[in-house]
Amino acid sequence: MTTPPLITITLISHNMLHSLKACLASLSAQTVKDFEIVFIDDRSRDGTREWIKNYADPRLRYFRNEHQLGFGGTRNLSLKEACGQYIFFTDADCVAEKNRLEQGLHAYQKTGSIGIVGKTLPLGNSTKRSDRKVVNQDGRFMTCNMSFKREILDKLGGFDPAFDT
Repeated sequence: MTTPPLITITLISHNMLHSLKACLASLSAQTVKDFEIVFIDDRSRDGTREWIKNYADPRLRYFRNEHQLGFGGTRNLSLKEACGQYIFFTDADCVAEKNRLEQGLHAYQKTGSIGIVGKTLPLGNSTKRSDRKVVNQDGRFMTCNMSFKREILDKLGGFDPAFDT
């Protein structure tokens, strides 16, 4: 029996092959190496499934939704597959700093927090929804750069499946 990884990075995507390559390169380059990537493809039709078959990082486990579920449902499926003690969320249109996991673990150890959120900054002149300023006025928030202890997510029961952004 193998030891579960300390960290699970959950990666969700829908038709984001154009940015998925840079995202996975940034995750593979992390300074912390004890992690798995649980990649849930939310019914992409842009060649993601065909491309990922040739991706050669054994830490990645790929799943494809039978029906498109959106953010909440797809996040919940990623949690069912996650094995790590700490869950770090990202999306296929994100590029992680190489020390994201290292800094995240340091924050957990230093503060005793149950969850952490990092900055999400735009790349270049992008106007994608994920590049907008994060303002939480109505209970919605970006999930592409947050992390929680697994035990907390289990207690909360995951995400509301109606969650759409």
